[in-house]
Amino acid sequence: MSLVTRRLATTLALGTALLAAVLALVVGIAIGLHWSARDASGMQTANRIERDYAIDQLGKLDASVAQIEPRIARLTAQVDALRDFEARLNTPRPAPRAPPLRRRSRPFRLLRLRCPLRAAIRPRPIAKARAAPPCRHAAARAAHRASARVPT
Repeated sequence: MSLVTRRLATTLALGTALLAAVLALVVGIAIGLHWSARDASGMQTANRIERDYAIDQLGKLDASVAQIEPRIARLTAQVDALRDFEARLNTPRPAPRAPPLRRRSRPFRLLRLRCPLRAAIRPRPIAKARAAPPCRHAAARAAHRASARVPT
């Protein structure tokens, strides 16, 4: 049997660890108090430099925002105008109505006089295709021209 048991060894180890932690905390606080009083003026100088730099950068940022705001407002107005224009282009419009047809007393007078145009406008079906009879108006005009050329 030994004088040190397992339970006693565990208690001693835990107590030593706790004492070391408390001692480290006390030493850290003492060092912090001693060094903070000594370096307070140096830290104030560093903080002042950082603050001055931050204020300078914020001033530059504010100036750039002040320059950009009118441009943003102008571009926003242009985009709104383009959206309105696009909306007007995309709105469906009613189709224009055709004027009413008027009846003429003699419809297609020229087509009745000129046989080749009438045949071109109203073609006959292929099954009934045959040679077109000669146009009586064309024959009469040709005879009249021939008689006008013959010297008397």
